[in-house]
Amino acid sequence: MEFLKFIVREIYRVLKKTEYFIHKHYPKIKPILPEEIFFVHSEELEKRCPKLTPIEREDAVCSEHGAVFIIGIGSPLRNGQPHDGRAPDYDDWTTLTEEGSGLNGDIIVWYSVLEKAFEISSMGIRVDQ
Repeated sequence: MEFLKFIVREIYRVLKKTEYFIHKHYPKIKPILPEEIFFVHSEELEKRCPKLTPIEREDAVCSEHGAVFIIGIGSPLRNGQPHDGRAPDYDDWTTLTEEGSGLNGDIIVWYSVLEKAFEISSMGIRVDQ
């Protein structure tokens, strides 16, 4: 889990540098990404917002934090359904960690123009058969 989070932070750091580069060359385009990416497990997200659909949960957490990595996307939640089934053929969503099941997740950012969460990366440690 720590290695996965390290890689996510590195990818996010590159996104921030890219945002700064664009702003430097086109000053009218303002940086909008938060300094840090927020980590949350899909199980924790379900506990926080049990009445929302998974997509509504993504919108809620992204509008609050701006950039989020949701861990354990394919793991069955308390309701028996996965948060999402975006990559069930290669994502590891069965390995138990201190945070819940799964060594995978999605980087999602808030897109204020549409007022919607926007997935920019699906990733994980691919160890599950």
